[in-house]
Amino acid sequence: MKTVSGAVSRIFAPQTLITTTALWVSFFLGLLVVYLLLNWMPQLLVARGLARNEASFVQILFNLGGVVGSLIGGRMLDQKNPVMPVALGFAAAAGALLMLGLLPANLGLTLVAGALVGGAILCVQAILYGVAPQCYPFEIRGTGVGVAVAVGRLGSIAGPLLAGFLVAGGSTPSDVMFALVPITLLAGLTTVLLLVRRGRSLQMA
Repeated sequence: MKTVSGAVSRIFAPQTLITTTALWVSFFLGLLVVYLLLNWMPQLLVARGLARNEASFVQILFNLGGVVGSLIGGRMLDQKNPVMPVALGFAAAAGALLMLGLLPANLGLTLVAGALVGGAILCVQAILYGVAPQCYPFEIRGTGVGVAVAVGRLGSIAGPLLAGFLVAGGSTPSDVMFALVPITLLAGLTTVLLLVRRGRSLQMA
């Protein structure tokens, strides 16, 4: 018990506090976006004019795109200096959300946009899971990552609730997509901060 409390106190120590905060923000916002889309995308697409079976096809491509995106995210993180590729990945995710929000209710275009959104969003989420263990010393790594993932699960709860709140308030499906853009960009900013701090730590080692 004392060891666990000591590990928790170390993830809030001055030298790791910025890293912990950035990691928590990244996980919370990243999973907020992922689970909002997983739970609400079909309903939002139906509200825009697609048939239910068409919306289901888009959801399938969203997940298939996510498989490809996760593999790409792993390769991006394996690069010697992944900061710029990761920043571009988050920018691509925000752009894909904008595109999905702006497109008309056309099945072909929405299928492409859904695949791109899934690929980009789950690409950057895979990057987060890859970079998290590198944010802490070995002795507190399990605790640090475990708590960050727990914070992310709170985001997975908040995402569907946020969509419900927006829809109940009269927001259109496009408005919901647009609302995710700044959230995605903020998650990207904190993830890039993590990578920059990791790079500095490696240079000093």
